[in-house]
Amino acid sequence: VMPRLAVTVASGAGVNLLQGDFGARTEYAGLLRPWRYAAILLLALGVVGIAAKATDLYVLQRQEAELKQQFEAEYRQIAPGAPAVEDPARLVASLRARLGTSDTPPLFLQSLEQLSRALQQNREARIAAISFRAGVVDIRLSAPNVSTLDKIQRGISESGQFEAAIKSTDQDGDGVSSRIQIKASGL
Repeated sequence: VMPRLAVTVASGAGVNLLQGDFGARTEYAGLLRPWRYAAILLLALGVVGIAAKATDLYVLQRQEAELKQQFEAEYRQIAPGAPAVEDPARLVASLRARLGTSDTPPLFLQSLEQLSRALQQNREARIAAISFRAGVVDIRLSAPNVSTLDKIQRGISESGQFEAAIKSTDQDGDGVSSRIQIKASGL
């Protein structure tokens, strides 16, 4: 055994006797000890935050249930034979739409505003007629040329709120007569 150990000592590599059970151990407990209080505080903060959110959820659910009961009681006085109300907000929106007091902005007026902006840039065009049905505005107008109609159509569509399409174009003397259809984007 001694000659073998002598060879390894002479070569410089040597035998590492600090291996396995005898090897150096890293004391993780000592490394983590200074952070113990910070970790406890972080954990406590997380628990308090979750508890606060859970409490808020519970309180809001109770308030929602109370408001729904109040709404149903009022609704029963207005409409005694009506079926049970599943979604009060949807019912109110439906009633508003029926009465014409919906929160949705007036599509007709917004489309006319967009049309007026487009016509301000193309003053030579003239409106002959405007009609509005089922969320679609039909405009008959006359212009000196087709490029003016195209500018008007692009001017209406450029905001992205409305889509304008030239539906028909006829030569009318030295100008053109056209029908442009405006509808809300996505319809």
